[in-house]
Amino acid sequence: MFVILQLLFCSYLVSGEDNKTNIDKSLQQQKLWENELKSLVLEIREAILKHDVKRLLSYIDGDGLICTDTQVPSAEIENNLKDKSSKLYLSLFESERFAKECADKYSAEYPPISEREFFMKVVDPKMNVSFTGQSWARVTISSPLPQHYPREWLFHRTNGKWRLSSGFISRGCSCG
Repeated sequence: MFVILQLLFCSYLVSGEDNKTNIDKSLQQQKLWENELKSLVLEIREAILKHDVKRLLSYIDGDGLICTDTQVPSAEIENNLKDKSSKLYLSLFESERFAKECADKYSAEYPPISEREFFMKVVDPKMNVSFTGQSWARVTISSPLPQHYPREWLFHRTNGKWRLSSGFISRGCSCG
Protein backbone atom coordinates (compact mmCIF):
# COMPACT_ATOMS: atom_id res chain seq x y z
CA MET A 1 0.00 0.00 0.00
CA PHE A 2 2.83 2.39 0.89
CA VAL A 3 4.47 1.70 -2.48
CA ILE A 4 1.22 2.53 -4.31
CA LEU A 5 0.93 5.83 -2.44
CA GLN A 6 4.53 6.68 -3.29
CA LEU A 7 3.91 5.91 -6.98
CA LEU A 8 0.75 8.04 -6.99
CA PHE A 9 2.58 10.92 -5.30
CA CYS A 10 5.49 10.69 -7.75
CA SER A 11 3.14 10.59 -10.74
CA TYR A 12 1.34 13.66 -9.35
CA LEU A 13 4.65 15.54 -9.08
CA VAL A 14 5.67 14.51 -12.59
CA SER A 15 2.30 15.50 -14.08
CA GLY A 16 2.56 18.82 -12.24
CA GLU A 17 5.95 19.40 -13.85
CA ASP A 18 4.48 18.41 -17.23
CA ASN A 19 1.68 20.96 -16.75
CA LYS A 20 4.20 23.66 -15.81
CA THR A 21 6.30 22.79 -18.86
CA ASN A 22 3.21 22.91 -21.09
CA ILE A 23 2.17 26.27 -19.65
CA ASP A 24 5.70 27.63 -20.15
CA LYS A 25 5.71 26.40 -23.76
CA SER A 26 2.28 27.92 -24.34
CA LEU A 27 3.39 31.28 -22.93
CA GLN A 28 6.55 31.17 -25.04
CA GLN A 29 4.47 30.41 -28.14
CA GLN A 30 2.07 33.22 -27.32
CA LYS A 31 4.95 35.69 -26.87
CA LEU A 32 6.48 34.54 -30.17
CA TRP A 33 3.13 35.01 -31.95
CA GLU A 34 2.64 38.41 -30.29
CA ASN A 35 6.00 39.54 -31.68
CA GLU A 36 5.11 38.12 -35.13
CA LEU A 37 1.80 40.00 -35.11
CA LYS A 38 3.39 43.29 -34.08
CA SER A 39 5.98 42.93 -36.84
CA LEU A 40 3.22 42.11 -39.31
CA VAL A 41 1.27 45.23 -38.31
CA LEU A 42 4.38 47.31 -38.95
CA GLU A 43 4.83 45.65 -42.36
CA ILE A 44 1.20 46.38 -43.25
CA ARG A 45 1.69 49.95 -42.01
CA GLU A 46 4.71 50.29 -44.32
CA ALA A 47 2.75 48.90 -47.29
CA ILE A 48 -0.03 51.43 -46.62
CA LEU A 49 2.41 54.32 -46.28
CA LYS A 50 4.16 53.34 -49.51
CA HIS A 51 0.84 52.79 -51.25
CA ASP A 52 1.97 49.26 -52.12
CA VAL A 53 -1.29 47.53 -53.04
CA LYS A 54 0.41 44.32 -54.21
CA ARG A 55 2.28 43.94 -50.94
CA LEU A 56 -0.83 44.81 -48.96
CA LEU A 57 -2.77 42.06 -50.72
CA SER A 58 -0.14 39.53 -49.68
CA TYR A 59 -1.05 40.11 -46.01
CA ILE A 60 -4.80 39.57 -46.44
CA ASP A 61 -6.41 36.24 -45.63
CA GLY A 62 -7.02 34.11 -48.73
CA ASP A 63 -10.74 34.04 -47.87
CA GLY A 64 -10.88 37.84 -48.01
CA LEU A 65 -11.90 40.22 -45.23
CA ILE A 66 -14.75 40.19 -42.77
CA CYS A 67 -16.69 43.45 -42.59
CA THR A 68 -19.16 43.31 -39.70
CA ASP A 69 -20.80 39.90 -40.33
CA THR A 70 -20.10 39.74 -44.04
CA GLN A 71 -17.23 37.90 -45.69
CA VAL A 72 -15.89 40.00 -48.57
CA PRO A 73 -14.10 37.65 -50.99
CA SER A 74 -10.44 38.26 -51.79
CA ALA A 75 -11.25 38.86 -55.49
CA GLU A 76 -13.54 41.74 -54.48
CA ILE A 77 -10.88 43.09 -52.11
CA GLU A 78 -8.32 43.00 -54.92
CA ASN A 79 -10.68 44.79 -57.33
CA ASN A 80 -11.52 47.42 -54.71
CA LEU A 81 -7.85 48.08 -54.01
CA LYS A 82 -7.37 48.80 -57.71
CA ASP A 83 -10.49 51.00 -57.90
CA LYS A 84 -9.46 54.47 -56.71
CA SER A 85 -13.07 55.39 -55.99
CA SER A 86 -13.94 52.35 -53.84
CA LYS A 87 -14.55 52.90 -50.13
CA LEU A 88 -11.77 50.41 -49.32
CA TYR A 89 -9.25 52.36 -51.38
CA LEU A 90 -10.37 55.70 -49.96
CA SER A 91 -10.38 54.45 -46.36
CA LEU A 92 -6.84 53.16 -46.78
CA PHE A 93 -5.19 55.92 -48.80
CA GLU A 94 -7.25 59.11 -49.26
CA SER A 95 -8.54 60.91 -46.18
CA GLU A 96 -9.95 63.94 -47.96
CA ARG A 97 -12.17 62.01 -50.37
CA PHE A 98 -13.07 59.44 -47.70
CA ALA A 99 -14.17 62.22 -45.33
CA LYS A 100 -16.14 63.94 -48.09
CA GLU A 101 -18.08 60.76 -48.85
CA CYS A 102 -18.46 59.39 -45.33
CA ALA A 103 -18.30 62.28 -42.83
CA ASP A 104 -22.00 61.94 -41.97
CA LYS A 105 -21.36 58.37 -40.70
CA TYR A 106 -18.75 59.51 -38.15
CA SER A 107 -18.87 61.61 -35.00
CA ALA A 108 -17.07 64.94 -34.74
CA GLU A 109 -15.01 63.38 -31.94
CA TYR A 110 -13.55 60.78 -34.33
CA PRO A 111 -13.60 62.20 -37.87
CA PRO A 112 -12.98 59.79 -40.75
CA ILE A 113 -9.35 59.55 -41.79
CA SER A 114 -7.53 57.06 -43.95
CA GLU A 115 -5.27 54.38 -42.52
CA ARG A 116 -2.44 56.13 -44.36
CA GLU A 117 -3.05 59.42 -42.54
CA PHE A 118 -3.43 57.58 -39.24
CA PHE A 119 -0.03 55.93 -39.72
CA MET A 120 1.63 59.08 -41.05
CA LYS A 121 0.76 60.81 -37.78
CA VAL A 122 1.48 57.82 -35.54
CA VAL A 123 5.15 57.05 -36.00
CA ASP A 124 5.40 54.52 -33.17
CA PRO A 125 1.94 52.98 -32.73
CA LYS A 126 1.04 51.38 -29.42
CA MET A 127 -0.17 47.82 -30.04
CA ASN A 128 -2.09 45.49 -27.78
CA VAL A 129 -2.42 41.85 -28.83
CA SER A 130 -5.14 39.58 -27.47
CA PHE A 131 -5.66 36.01 -28.56
CA THR A 132 -9.28 35.20 -29.24
CA GLY A 133 -8.94 31.53 -30.06
CA GLN A 134 -6.37 28.94 -30.99
CA SER A 135 -5.68 30.54 -34.36
CA TRP A 136 -7.17 34.03 -33.97
CA ALA A 137 -5.77 37.25 -32.55
CA ARG A 138 -6.94 40.85 -32.29
CA VAL A 139 -4.44 43.69 -32.48
CA THR A 140 -5.54 47.09 -31.23
CA ILE A 141 -3.44 49.93 -32.63
CA SER A 142 -3.63 53.15 -30.64
CA SER A 143 -2.59 56.70 -31.34
CA PRO A 144 -1.62 59.35 -28.80
CA LEU A 145 -3.84 61.77 -30.74
CA PRO A 146 -7.32 61.93 -29.15
CA GLN A 147 -9.13 62.39 -32.49
CA HIS A 148 -7.74 59.07 -33.77
CA TYR A 149 -10.06 56.20 -33.07
CA PRO A 150 -8.04 53.04 -32.25
CA ARG A 151 -7.74 50.54 -35.09
CA GLU A 152 -8.72 46.93 -34.39
CA TRP A 153 -7.43 44.31 -36.77
CA LEU A 154 -8.30 40.64 -36.56
CA PHE A 155 -5.73 38.11 -37.69
CA HIS A 156 -6.15 34.42 -38.50
CA ARG A 157 -3.28 31.95 -38.40
CA THR A 158 -3.48 29.66 -41.39
CA ASN A 159 -0.80 27.43 -42.91
CA GLY A 160 1.68 28.66 -40.30
CA LYS A 161 1.24 32.37 -41.09
CA TRP A 162 -0.84 35.19 -39.69
CA ARG A 163 -3.15 36.85 -42.21
CA LEU A 164 -5.34 39.93 -41.83
CA SER A 165 -9.00 38.87 -41.69
CA SER A 166 -10.78 42.01 -40.53
CA GLY A 167 -10.10 45.64 -39.76
CA PHE A 168 -10.29 47.44 -43.08
CA ILE A 169 -13.46 49.08 -44.31
CA SER A 170 -14.19 46.82 -47.24
CA ARG A 171 -17.74 47.94 -48.06
CA GLY A 172 -19.59 51.15 -47.35
CA CYS A 173 -18.26 53.81 -44.99
CA SER A 174 -17.65 51.59 -41.96
CA CYS A 175 -17.55 48.08 -40.60
CA GLY A 176 -19.49 48.09 -37.41
